[in-house]
Amino acid sequence: MEFSYLVPEGINIAEGDIVTIPFRSRLTFGLVTKIYDACEIDTSKFKELIKPPQFHFKAELVEFIECVSDYNIIPKGMVLKMALSAPKVFAETKTRKAKLEKSCEKLDVTLTDEQSKALSELMHLAENGFSVSVLEGVTGSGKTEVYIEMLKILVSQGKQILILLPEILLTTQLIERFRKRLDFPVMEWHSALTPNKRARTWKQVYDGTAKVIVGARSSLFLPFYNLGLIIVDEEHEPSFKQEESGCYHARDMAIYRAKINKIPIILSSATPSIETENNIKEKRYHHVRLPSRYGKGELPEIRVIDLIKNKPPRGRWITAPLEEQIRENFKQNKQSLLYLNRRGYAMISLCSECKSKIVCPHCDFNLVKHKSKELLLCHYCGHTETPTIKCKNCGSIERFSDVGPGVERIEEEVFGFLPEARTLILSSDTLNTRNKAQAAIDQIINHEVDIIVGTQMVTKGLHFPKLDLVGVIDADLSLYSGDIRAFERTYQVLTQVSGRAGRESDKGLVYLQTLEPESYLVESIKTGDWQSFIECELANRKAANMPPFSRITMISLSAKNQEELIRYLRQLSSRIPLHEQIKFLGPTPAPIFLLKNKFRYRFIIISPKNIYIQKMIKSWLNSVTQPKFIDVRIDVDPISFA
Repeated sequence: MEFSYLVPEGINIAEGDIVTIPFRSRLTFGLVTKIYDACEIDTSKFKELIKPPQFHFKAELVEFIECVSDYNIIPKGMVLKMALSAPKVFAETKTRKAKLEKSCEKLDVTLTDEQSKALSELMHLAENGFSVSVLEGVTGSGKTEVYIEMLKILVSQGKQILILLPEILLTTQLIERFRKRLDFPVMEWHSALTPNKRARTWKQVYDGTAKVIVGARSSLFLPFYNLGLIIVDEEHEPSFKQEESGCYHARDMAIYRAKINKIPIILSSATPSIETENNIKEKRYHHVRLPSRYGKGELPEIRVIDLIKNKPPRGRWITAPLEEQIRENFKQNKQSLLYLNRRGYAMISLCSECKSKIVCPHCDFNLVKHKSKELLLCHYCGHTETPTIKCKNCGSIERFSDVGPGVERIEEEVFGFLPEARTLILSSDTLNTRNKAQAAIDQIINHEVDIIVGTQMVTKGLHFPKLDLVGVIDADLSLYSGDIRAFERTYQVLTQVSGRAGRESDKGLVYLQTLEPESYLVESIKTGDWQSFIECELANRKAANMPPFSRITMISLSAKNQEELIRYLRQLSSRIPLHEQIKFLGPTPAPIFLLKNKFRYRFIIISPKNIYIQKMIKSWLNSVTQPKFIDVRIDVDPISFA
């Protein structure tokens, strides 16, 4: 919302200034969006500004804030809060000398002919203002080296560069790589920074002394002095989507910011998203490719294991061919990676007597067994229980069965047939801080680990020189979730995790355990035929009128009082706007109907991309008074439908 204030005599302000204002019983900060002549309006009830402006947002940043607000239907104040996410920067603190980064030995790299050609293309595009380029290259092709050379050129021209990363916990390798190649500081921006560090970095971005910023989604809202290039690394990653209140996709908003600032943006990936691939096909984006691995590295050989013909023994999940290869790899003093995107030990604890599951009392979700922590955990609300010996449903004291393996159980299985191997689990449970992540990466690089068991965290650009074998425990795991992007994501994840193998001179080996070895998805991964897979996916999406050939908006509504929620839903349903090209689905219960003690329903709206659906949605929702106890979450272009 916008509020009006009086400007005291002696204070000069301009649109874009950040000012200190009294708001209710506290002082806060606001952005000046419009200045009126006091003679035009009644100012008798207006409060006064408290201090002169300390900072000024450029017109480009103000326009970007409004753009993010309008497109994603987020209150402008919420977006502004993202831009003011370093509160200590506005406090009157003593000036401190910035700490210098530790010097490190500089590394010189010679680009291959492919990389030099890609660099030349990207630099040519960068000279002409706004453009979107897709740097597509197989895993290990050296995409990062190309844009590092680009950074050197643009920084020498006085420009700042923003590099967006999907997973900030595992960026230490990449940042260290930047620092070894660049002669100027590389700054970080993410939620793990201390308040003082955030304030110092924010100011250095504002005054232009920070040249390269490597950051998470929120770094998009920093007040750059002279932003010259945005790079979105692993642009296909779903982690770029902000799923909490104030939903937005950082990749898409980064394109908006580049357009507003009239600067180039590079989307980098080995497996670009379907939306990006369609934009390449429609000639909206420029396409630059690196088809080969850098140096002596070769793409790994991929072998498919039919889980029907090679069924593991009961209670086990690693097939005989994969187990044999793990043993052989260990004998040769090489590292192996086993991938399963399931945290914990077992997904379901099932009563052996009545077959009832132990579920979360606050959510429609099973409690996941975490053997290492000796507890049952809800992965949605965080509720925990100690493992029970008595069934709450039938009272039986028979044992509970563990159904569906997690990474802890795979590690236990490895220990059973190779007890001398040193294992390490990489998941959000074990790597929940930056220091833990760095320690784990160091252990692997120093070959203090023989076998890594990991979730999707291991797919995000890590480089382990001695890793030669990757085993995917269940290649079909996410295919039947009902998500329109299930096949696309499975291909991307399996390609990324396969790409961890054999990145140095030795050719890597990948085993995919699957129930559908002859499916077009598995065959595409095996042959590396990404383009044929994309063509098939685009055809399927077009036939179903799904993105990128339409726009989906999801409106989720939740409340503890189900009856009142249903009453409000009926009111909204009676006022759904009629439009022959727009389809309103719902309200229907969300797949996870109860979440954190709140009942959840949703509307799904499918519309053509050339219709400004946001205006219609705002008008529709405003036509019915929303009770305060009902939460409404609007997600334009959702990537998760849970």
